[in-house]
Amino acid sequence: MATTHALHLPDGQRLPWHLMDKAVWDEEGVTVTMTDGVSHRVLLPEPGLLPETVRERVTASIVASRRVQLDARGGVRLVARRVPGYDTPRWEFIFDPGLDSSDPGLRALAEQALEEVRRSLGV
Repeated sequence: MATTHALHLPDGQRLPWHLMDKAVWDEEGVTVTMTDGVSHRVLLPEPGLLPETVRERVTASIVASRRVQLDARGGVRLVARRVPGYDTPRWEFIFDPGLDSSDPGLRALAEQALEEVRRSLGV
């Protein structure tokens, strides 16, 4: 079930729109991947308007999204999202696969890139 704030799964889990990274649909259902990398699979043989609703709500939560190359190993996607109940967007770092998001050097590069992006966008 889709509400204005989240997708509610049959097992009772609540997946907020602003924490969804992507949803991939196939003939059996959907796989939703959250920004923390955790995936949820739901069987939906007849999804109705749910795919369009998910796309609309996740897209509406995104204020800005920029990918920045950090070094020769890869980069990070900087995403600002609207969070219900907050006036300012929440920024998140989505590092390329294989990069260690806890690496202090990479975190420092990502923080520097975020400041540049925020300054350039005025967000």
